[in-house]
Amino acid sequence: MIYLAIPYSGIEELSFKISCMVTAFLMKTGKTVYSPIVHGHILATKYDLPADREFWLKHDLDVLRRCDELCVVALDGWDESVGVLAEIEPTPVIAGSRKTLAKVMKDDVEPELERGP
Repeated sequence: MIYLAIPYSGIEELSFKISCMVTAFLMKTGKTVYSPIVHGHILATKYDLPADREFWLKHDLDVLRRCDELCVVALDGWDESVGVLAEIEPTPVIAGSRKTLAKVMKDDVEPELERGP
């Protein structure tokens, strides 16, 4: 299963839109994907869940431990995102011996953004 990481704080709606598009694309190619943004964004906004990073990171890292691939959407600032860095840091030691890190670059998703959902 692929865990999809993306910067979120300060660009919540953009992150949600891109996460939905990348998740859908990967699923169309036969991949199983978990996106904490796709999963949590709507829950947080509709059901008054905490907005603090610690609450979400606890849940996200629990799912990440069960994944065998980490894909980072490399939006501007991804390499400074506290959340993304926390997701990358434990990557080599989780989900058994096979863990890969892939990046989706901004240029990879811009044509889809222009086309719309």
